[in-house]
Parts: sequence; structure tokens; C-alpha cells
Amino acid sequence: MKKTLLLGDNYANKTWRDFLGNRSEHVVTNDQGEATFFCNAGSVSVWVIEDV
Repeated sequence: MKKTLLLGDNYANKTWRDFLGNRSEHVVTNDQGEATFFCNAGSVSVWVIEDV
């Protein structure tokens, strides 16, 4: 499953990771703060900024 989100300029060019570890890839937002986040079927993912 996937969801594309526009988070806004404040979140532009940020690297995100799944805090729960269900997804191993990292997601990077574009210049407008938009990215596609993934979640395994029947699972939960909590995406957090990697810097935090």
C-alpha cells in the first residue's frame, strides 16, 4: 500500500524512516515537501524524520 502526501515547504528535502521498522527503505521528500510513503498490507508504519 502507498500514500502520496504533500507535507509543505517546511518538510522539503527531508529523509524519513519507518520508526516501527516494518519498512527498510528511506523516503525523501521533494522540493515541495511531497513524497510517497509505503506500508505493508495488514501492517502499520510510522514515518518519522530521520534527524529526530
